[in-house]
Amino acid sequence: MTDENVSNFVGNAYFKANGTFAMFTLDDAPKMQGKRTVTPDGKTRHILPRDDAVKELFTRDSDIVTLNAEEFTYRVFPDAEMKDVYFDIVHTPRTHAEPAK
Repeated sequence: MTDENVSNFVGNAYFKANGTFAMFTLDDAPKMQGKRTVTPDGKTRHILPRDDAVKELFTRDSDIVTLNAEEFTYRVFPDAEMKDVYFDIVHTPRTHAEPAK
């Protein structure tokens, strides 16, 4: 959680069945929200964060390492040209209730 390479990914994420997501800091401050999809083959997650006015902020595709009821792990590359340097971001179920926005 203190590694500068991944500290921006630390927080609580809520992925909903309707294809939306919301992410918050550990202090429950909003980080981002938007839409998300997983490719039909289950290998790539695509997110499309949006601001409160529903303006698209950016898009990001991430390789999925694990996706099941106990864990969702995706891979990020600090340099897209160097596939031998990466970090796996692990999400596991928690009982932390989603904060109000």
